[in-house]
Amino acid sequence: MTKEYIGLNPLKIEGSKFEVGYGYSKFVNLKINGKSYVPILSSIINTFGVDWKDKLKEKVFCKIEEMDDYLSFYTKTTDFQSSLPFIYGAPTIKLGESIWGPSSGFDLGKVKDYKKMDTSIRWDFNVKKGYSDFSYDIWLTKDKKSKNSEKDDVEIMVILSSNFPFPWKKVMETNKFVMQYHNKNSKEWASTDRGHVIVFFLKNKTKNYGFDIKEMIKYCEKYLKASLKDYYIRSIDIINEFSKNTEVEAKLFNLSFDFKK
Repeated sequence: MTKEYIGLNPLKIEGSKFEVGYGYSKFVNLKINGKSYVPILSSIINTFGVDWKDKLKEKVFCKIEEMDDYLSFYTKTTDFQSSLPFIYGAPTIKLGESIWGPSSGFDLGKVKDYKKMDTSIRWDFNVKKGYSDFSYDIWLTKDKKSKNSEKDDVEIMVILSSNFPFPWKKVMETNKFVMQYHNKNSKEWASTDRGHVIVFFLKNKTKNYGFDIKEMIKYCEKYLKASLKDYYIRSIDIINEFSKNTEVEAKLFNLSFDFKK
């Protein structure tokens, strides 16, 4: 009788309706206090703004796949039904315990647990048509076990590449980025999603960038006039958001985390 073995494979997932997978990527590296780890990543075909009854498989296709030289995020969409105004989903990889899932089983702990949270990324971004962005998406929540974002929670986006402007309030500008704010608790926000969204747009058109996540959190604290040290870092996501009639591929060549506790 032939034995079957189950192991952790490189990331590969495709679909159109919240398909979920787990794996590792040779292009994603993690250090904590100088010790190297191979992090387990969860991945999801996150089509949060698409009407699933609208012949979805014919109109939306997303894929995350480990290639020889890069991790590929690919999306191709046509016109489809949706109640949201512009962005409808994002193939996503996640480090940590996501609010909505999936969960990789890796608990990142609280903001105050870290002295530094350095990260660096090298990528390429090619939009053949439509609108898209390639970004970090970092989720901070007051409740460790919440399954949805609440009014005091904070979503931090770092926009690496985008071919469209975000129509949100500009609140700060430095030599490196423009900081914008969006309040999802407002009556105009149609989603059940809640909280504060703080967005950092890179000013330089680069494909290689590094920053300290803790420094970004300090900027958020300054704007919100609130301490986030006791917030839980639920997940650090890399997302490739898309709109209708879009074809895009983002290539991730290297993503590194170097955390000091």
